[in-house]
Amino acid sequence: MTWWREAVGYHVYLRGYRDSDGDGIGDLPGLLSRLDHLSDLGVDAVWISPFYPSPQADSGYDITDHRAVDPLYGSLSDVDMLVDAARRLGMRLIADVVPNHTSAEHPWFQAALRGGPERARYHFRAEPNGWESMFGGPAWTQTPDGQWYLHLFSPQQPDLNWTNPDVADDFDQTLRFWLDRGFAGVRIDVAGGLAKHPDYADVDSQAIHPHWDRPETEAIHRRWRAVLDSYDDRVAIGELWGSPDRIAARVTAGRLHQVFQFDWAVAPWEFLQDTAAQAIEALGKVGALPTWVLGSHDLPRVASRYGLRRALAKALVTFAFPGSAWIYQGDELGMENAEVDYGDPGGRDGFRAPMPWDSLPAEPLTMYRKAIALRKRFLVGQPFDWLPERRDVLAFRRGDVACVLNTGQQPVTFPGYPLHHSGPLVGDLLPPDTAVWTVLGTSTSAASLSEDRLPE
Repeated sequence: MTWWREAVGYHVYLRGYRDSDGDGIGDLPGLLSRLDHLSDLGVDAVWISPFYPSPQADSGYDITDHRAVDPLYGSLSDVDMLVDAARRLGMRLIADVVPNHTSAEHPWFQAALRGGPERARYHFRAEPNGWESMFGGPAWTQTPDGQWYLHLFSPQQPDLNWTNPDVADDFDQTLRFWLDRGFAGVRIDVAGGLAKHPDYADVDSQAIHPHWDRPETEAIHRRWRAVLDSYDDRVAIGELWGSPDRIAARVTAGRLHQVFQFDWAVAPWEFLQDTAAQAIEALGKVGALPTWVLGSHDLPRVASRYGLRRALAKALVTFAFPGSAWIYQGDELGMENAEVDYGDPGGRDGFRAPMPWDSLPAEPLTMYRKAIALRKRFLVGQPFDWLPERRDVLAFRRGDVACVLNTGQQPVTFPGYPLHHSGPLVGDLLPPDTAVWTVLGTSTSAASLSEDRLPE
């Protein structure tokens, strides 16, 4: 089986992971020093947020050199040591690459401002249209010579023009640079926003959105896939929002390997089963598995959105589903939104507070560790079936193990014998907002499956 299909991944938001030199900013040596936390957790892959040279107008997603390391975070030698250390611990590293835009301080854009041929690598117009930035306000900024340039995010992040061959060629080099250094794959930022309407049509005048999820992205994705497939078992994971059917279309042969299932991350509590069922069915039609997302550096903390009890229950359900599962740094600790202000243009600072290394809470961490260990032993590769539908109950089985979630307000019964649970059980009943994994069959078979195998 391809390693990434049912891997457990972990997103390291580097600035907030661990600070090794006391400057208040997490860095690569800090990550290296606490790589054991991820190994003990049991993750298979670690996606690291951008560590490239950047003025930091958008937490490193405004990049001046896509194939170097910002001294703020360390050096290329630190990257090489990290790759080697992760490999020794049985983990793979995923690089965060940003193809939609550069920093306004990138040499290309500075040359473009001077009227050089590099201007064709961006979107310059004599007049702006009505497109809006994801951070609010117009998506166009005027330059001293009267032209306007496009930025779907901050003015410090001018969008690249992917119809220009220089852009595509340069991104090929970026992919190969990090893959050659030993990265097992890439997480691709804004993977669905690269193609723009050739006439920059208004948003409301087109059946197809003029700059999101356009059909022209297919050729771009296929080019990336060709680069990834020239290496041994590497993965391209797209940051894309959309319905399960549209996600399934993006992971067909020759396109991306995986796309994050953000609809699961934001699903209302009462619609968890519907959301999961639609994803599993749609991806199954193309021979793929979902890429589940529990949290994200762009979303409010899962514990703040659902409450800790529900967040733990949802995590246990997520780890039981077929497909890969991604943890956002700190969710395994039950971290909530924090009152911090780092100047993020998207107002997301509260979701990105530093890890509390001096006071790691034991209960959520133990629940995560045990779930990941049991998942690998008993669930990966096992067939999936929904159990008979009951009101306020989400239930399915993977081989001999069942997963049951009580989404209602009253305790419910569950089949089998408990193997792991997100919170205390009440005798032989499952309380509200709690999930349980059980072993189906006789009590003897349950004991033989779980005896002496539960991790501490």
